[in-house]
Amino acid sequence: GSVSNTPGVFNGGVQETTKMSRIAYNSLGQMAGYTENDNQYYNDGTKDVLNVYTTTARAGINSGGIIYDTSTGQMKSYTDTTYSTATGGTADANGIVSGGVKDTRTMSITGYDLQGRMSGYLEGDWQYKITGTTVNLDVFSTTARSDIAYNDLGQILSYTDIIYSTATGSVSNTPGVFNGGVQETRTMSGIAYNSLGQMTDYIENNNQYYNNGTKDVLNLSTTTTRSNINYYDNSGRTLGQVTGYTDTTYSTATGGTADANG
Repeated sequence: GSVSNTPGVFNGGVQETTKMSRIAYNSLGQMAGYTENDNQYYNDGTKDVLNVYTTTARAGINSGGIIYDTSTGQMKSYTDTTYSTATGGTADANGIVSGGVKDTRTMSITGYDLQGRMSGYLEGDWQYKITGTTVNLDVFSTTARSDIAYNDLGQILSYTDIIYSTATGSVSNTPGVFNGGVQETRTMSGIAYNSLGQMTDYIENNNQYYNNGTKDVLNLSTTTTRSNINYYDNSGRTLGQVTGYTDTTYSTATGGTADANG
C-alpha cells in the first residue's frame, strides 16, 4: 500500500520494522540462530488501523543450531518459537512479545530444485496456551509438502500437502510425528498473481480420509476454484487485505464424483 514516486522512497502504507538480535554462528560462519522482533504498523491519518508485534526465536531442532547441508550450504532444518499480539501476547517497550499462544514450528526441508528453491518440506507445528492451570489450546499438526512448482518470478504455482492433526484424531508422541486419525491431502494448482504479487486465483483439491482398521469411515473429496480475489487498493485502505472473491465448489458430499486426481 505504500506509494513511491522515487525508487527506494516510499510514503504511506504499512510500515514494517524488524529488529534482529542474539545472532549466533556455527564454526563455518553460518547463522545458527537468532531472535526477530517484528512490528507491522499502519495509521490512516486519523487512527491506528494495524499494529501487530511478533517475536520469533529461531534455533536448531533439539536445542542445537540451524542445520545446513555440508555439501551445498543449504538449510536443512530449524525450529521457530513464536509469540504474537495477534494471538494474545503482550509486547514490552522493546517490542518483545511474551504470553498468549506459544507456536513452536519445526521445519525439515526435504529438497531444493536446481534454482535453489525449496521443493518440499516436513513441518511440525505445536500451538499451546495455558491460563493458570487451564489449558486453552494444545494442538499438534504435521504437514508434508511436496512437488512445489514455481514460475519465472519465483512465485509458487502448485504443491501438495498431506496433513495430520491431533484436532482430527491423530496421536502424537513426538512433535511432527503422527499416527492414525484423518489424513487430509490438499493439492493446490493454477495459482495466479497480480502485478503486486498478491494471489488472485487458484484451484484446491482436498481429500479427507479415515479408516478405522476395518473399514473406511470418511472419504470426502472437494474441489474449490477460487477466482477474482480482490484487495484494498491505494484509493482505499492500503493493507493488502482481501475485500472479496468467488468460490465455485463441488464435493462428493453433495453428489459430486471424484476422478483419479481427486
